[in-house]
Amino acid sequence: MCPPLLLNYLRYRDETEKILIVWRTLLTQITDIQQLLRLLDAVESGAMPTTLGPQSAELDAVVTKALKGVTEGPSEVVNSNLLRRLLRKSGEIISLHLLSSS
Repeated sequence: MCPPLLLNYLRYRDETEKILIVWRTLLTQITDIQQLLRLLDAVESGAMPTTLGPQSAELDAVVTKALKGVTEGPSEVVNSNLLRRLLRKSGEIISLHLLSSS
């Protein structure tokens, strides 16, 4: 999902517009919670540019599914951990529309 070459490109490319194009393309390729978790790992590493963010609602469906699993599923540490991680890094991953409609 987030190969080292891609992560290094995002970290070290010094052109914000090109980084955002690659980041937003990457967001459109995420289809399940495991991929979302790997993306969160990369974002939480602290080495990613602070300019990252969605263009629109690329990940909203996957995030909504994950949040429903947290709130409707059995209470587990993994679920609360996912919720905490998503909310902490919401600016890079979740659209403003989803945040305001919740």
